[in-house]
Amino acid sequence: MMPFLRFRASDRFWRLSVGFLWLPAIIVVITIEDWLHLGPSIMWISLGALGVAFVAFVLLADRGRA
Repeated sequence: MMPFLRFRASDRFWRLSVGFLWLPAIIVVITIEDWLHLGPSIMWISLGALGVAFVAFVLLADRGRA
């Protein structure tokens, strides 16, 4: 269910820790947008973009390793 908690001897540190960066990234995005006084709709759009970027990074990194 949470593949980033799985450990294999061949895994590198960044691959194990990339899942733990998800929550701090959300907090940072919301904090910066709150400081800039952006509306809730812009915050939701940027959180969606962050989600897409996170999944794209993981998929591209996994493809590059194979």
